[in-house]
Amino acid sequence: MPGMSMKSEQINPEHANRLVLYYLLISIAIGLAGSFINHLVNATNTDIPYLISLIVLSCFIFWLAGISRQHTPASLGFRGFSWTSTLSLYCWLIIVGEGITAFVLAWFPEPMVEVLLKAFTPETRLSWFLFITMATVLAPIGEEIVFRGFILNSYASCVGTSRAIWLSAILFGLAHHSPPHVLAAFFSGLVFARYLMAGGSLWSTMAAHAMVNFTSTLMMHFNHSPLAFPQHEASAMGGILGLGIAIIATALFFHHHPVISQQKPERVQHTVISTSLIIYLLITLSLATLSVFSTLSQSPVAIPAH
Repeated sequence: MPGMSMKSEQINPEHANRLVLYYLLISIAIGLAGSFINHLVNATNTDIPYLISLIVLSCFIFWLAGISRQHTPASLGFRGFSWTSTLSLYCWLIIVGEGITAFVLAWFPEPMVEVLLKAFTPETRLSWFLFITMATVLAPIGEEIVFRGFILNSYASCVGTSRAIWLSAILFGLAHHSPPHVLAAFFSGLVFARYLMAGGSLWSTMAAHAMVNFTSTLMMHFNHSPLAFPQHEASAMGGILGLGIAIIATALFFHHHPVISQQKPERVQHTVISTSLIIYLLITLSLATLSVFSTLSQSPVAIPAH
């Protein structure tokens, strides 16, 4: 009928690539703005950067919600919610995440590890409140809609489910810049993507994502480490064992969550490559390279003891 907008079952991968690029640029802008304002007011705490992040990310998610309404819920992965399924996904993510974190703490250079630890250690009560709000509410919603709702589903219609799972996980990993975060996000991205392609719900990935972030934050606050047993897991052998457990757990998760066979939607285009994607890759790879050089050029930093 005239004046009524039709919801689309298809998601254009070029549009999805633009959303990923916007997400990256917004995260960079937030960091630069927070640092600049802290410099102007001669402050060193994280209150101002986190407050800026809270405001900007909230606006971004409202904008994403408007875009999402142009598509059917099924096309983005919004299916029925199940607490049983969500808790199962959460447990798998904890196992994989614990293994990868053990490997990172044991085998990555200490300056890189310090970057990982500082990401979960806000300095004031206000910073803690803002950080927890972002980590357990805003980040899970925004990242799941962008990387799983749009990227994963649009890529699956172009290159097939298997390739889409790996590509979406790679893009999700690169969005986290520093090598420790990239590795951890890549593995979690594989689990999230496989879960959705096995018929899971985007509501569950959001909830599990939030629960994992909340758990990591609490462990850093009370345990001074993202690991349950840092004195053992962060050893050289513990790191190797952790990586092996993460790989095996991911493989088992794939085995126990077979992709639901369904008729592929009509292709919206034959390639996922676009200008937005190329710019995104150039920026993320540059940031990762800068992170490596900046951390390795620093003097070793002592890791907080348990």
